[in-house]
Amino acid sequence: MKAIEKFRAARAGVAEAMTSAQGAVADVRAQIATVEDRIREVEKRPFSKADVLAKAAMDVARHADAGHTLLKRAAQQAAFGEDGDLFRFVAEPQDLRAVLSAVAGDALLSAYTAQVEARWADDAGLTDEERSAELVRLHGDLFDLELMEERVIREAEAAGIAIDRRKDQHPASILARDEDLPG
Repeated sequence: MKAIEKFRAARAGVAEAMTSAQGAVADVRAQIATVEDRIREVEKRPFSKADVLAKAAMDVARHADAGHTLLKRAAQQAAFGEDGDLFRFVAEPQDLRAVLSAVAGDALLSAYTAQVEARWADDAGLTDEERSAELVRLHGDLFDLELMEERVIREAEAAGIAIDRRKDQHPASILARDEDLPG
């Protein structure tokens, strides 16, 4: 009878260790999933509203300069007795863009700004620098969590408990030396 009681106690200890190891890995993996979701959110955030509007203003100003040149050229030719056909000078899409920017640049920017304001709503977006810094930070957090996951898996393996690694686990975390793992 003593042998069976000893076996049952050992089995209960193993079951508790397995549950504990699986729970620890599940907790770390839940944190990994949260960080991965946050990375996707940052990647999907719009670009900086201020940057987009500033670029649009620069583009309209640049095209307006070309449009004024086209209009001057058309007026000059008309002054010297040529047919004065303005549309002869607006032959390419960039010419139309230029004339539109020269004649109605403010209205164009105003309409575009209204669309941008509606699309961005309360989210001012991220500049390239902000997006890059946030992604670097999040990828660092993700790698730290993967190292923690690897620590738990190795400790479970040392206790004879097999836990499968995720197929998308970063290879560097799997290859990390024991002394480089946290905890």
